[in-house]
Amino acid sequence: MNLMKFTQHKNRAIFSLNEKEKGVFMADNNSKHPLNAPGAFYVDDTCIDCDLCRENAPEFFTRDDDTGVTYVAAQPQSDEDIEKALEALDGCPTESIGSDGNESTAA
Repeated sequence: MNLMKFTQHKNRAIFSLNEKEKGVFMADNNSKHPLNAPGAFYVDDTCIDCDLCRENAPEFFTRDDDTGVTYVAAQPQSDEDIEKALEALDGCPTESIGSDGNESTAA
């Protein structure tokens, strides 16, 4: 497997795959929604606005009512917040939530 980035967060490894290998399990960082807050987590343009991430982590994910899309409004900072965002990433039915692998903030 040809990996661009790898990071370890607690017991979870997060991979960001090259584009040609990426058809499996990862949002497209080249298709990030422009409303995403700068940082590791993002929502791409494949989001179907299902509300699951907003239910699980409303502190970080919100909906733009004008365009009908969900985006990352605030980046998680603490380990606990990062875990919440990762749970939203894991639960996304369309795999539209991604992380560039730089989410570790606390030791």
